[in-house]
Amino acid sequence: MKAIEYYKLAANLGDSYALLFLGIHYEDGSGVKQDYLKAKKYYEMSAKLKNSNGFLNLGLLYEKGRGVKQDYEKAKKYYELSAELGNSKACFNLGRMYEIGKGFQQDYLKAKKLYELSAKLNNPNAFYNLGRLYCIGLGVEQDYLKAKKFFELAAIRKNLEAFLELGIFYEKGYGVKQDYLKAKEYYEHCAKQNNPNALYYLGNLYYKGLGVEKDVEKAIHYFELSAKGNYIDAYIMLGSLYEEGNDVKQDLQKAQEYFELAVKEGNSS
Repeated sequence: MKAIEYYKLAANLGDSYALLFLGIHYEDGSGVKQDYLKAKKYYEMSAKLKNSNGFLNLGLLYEKGRGVKQDYEKAKKYYELSAELGNSKACFNLGRMYEIGKGFQQDYLKAKKLYELSAKLNNPNAFYNLGRLYCIGLGVEQDYLKAKKFFELAAIRKNLEAFLELGIFYEKGYGVKQDYLKAKEYYEHCAKQNNPNALYYLGNLYYKGLGVEKDVEKAIHYFELSAKGNYIDAYIMLGSLYEEGNDVKQDLQKAQEYFELAVKEGNSS
């Protein structure tokens, strides 16, 4: 592969990004035989040249245990070194580790500060996670208006989950005037990307006739698309519809199949 040859030539000249890209190729096995140890070696060489992504990718190797023994403390160390160089993903990853208590004590306030640092560096996922903290009230007082603001900032930066959350906000009336049409618009944006949650919520709007004319056939279409994405609620909804036979022809075999899929997906998650 010519790209690998060029990267190796540039790496020999001390190009930190060439070293980084070689590491990525070996980690992913793209164009070369997958080799985590070689990936680690190239990331280390890139990091020595103060490439923040070299430190970031070393952190990811240790967090995931790819080619090395899983070690959250080492992951944290490399993320911190990357964050000191202004890497938004490293700030975000540290925040996530503090939020869920991965390898050390859970600390929502530290998570919030790190997400804020990442957001200042324009990371869309950081805006989304700040929205979640305010939506649920994790380490902060629950505040739907602040949550909405952060979800909107994430959505502007094309974070798909933020569109879904905004749809839920408008459907339920969380901190905003309830507006089913706006909810539908946000869900449709997500659904275009085959997001199973959004497909389910769209189906629910059509099933209940919320902001749209009730259309059971269209609702089932969306529920089935959502089920293809292994969304448990879609399996349960379809199972219930076929079991009860109120809006569709009763089909107990289909109902059982959907319920079994729901159980299987629940056990694997």
